[in-house]
Amino acid sequence: IAKELDPLNDGVYHYISVSYYALGNKEKSLEYAKKLIELLPELSNTYLEVGTIYFNLKKYDEAIPYMMKSIQMNNDQVFKEDAYVILGIALYKTKNYAESKENLVKFLSMVEGNPKLEKDFESHIKNAKIALNEMELNSVPVAPRKKKERNTR
Repeated sequence: IAKELDPLNDGVYHYISVSYYALGNKEKSLEYAKKLIELLPELSNTYLEVGTIYFNLKKYDEAIPYMMKSIQMNNDQVFKEDAYVILGIALYKTKNYAESKENLVKFLSMVEGNPKLEKDFESHIKNAKIALNEMELNSVPVAPRKKKERNTR
């Protein structure tokens, strides 16, 4: 109903997308999130949303460009952390190992050493390390992780 009343209201498309996702209808959620990108392509978080939906649909090839765009556009560290790990796993799933390692190492360097972030991203950290370990076991050389100064968020 809200969409019919104000079809250009970007918030409507976001909330419809989120609602469909919560109801388990990821395809419909994707439809509305992509419509929001059409209306307002400058909203960087929507690229993360679309990429995440594709990722959860196991459409990794489709997720990758949205995650890359999200990283390129987004200045918010939290969204970049999500995008780097999802991008890294999607690249791993599509056998783009060198790029996968680069993004997973970048993600880990952003969150490791910060107890709050380590707790918030616990499952992402675990999945990143599993992918890196599997690549290492399969003779895909993994570059050493660089530690950076603690993030104080």
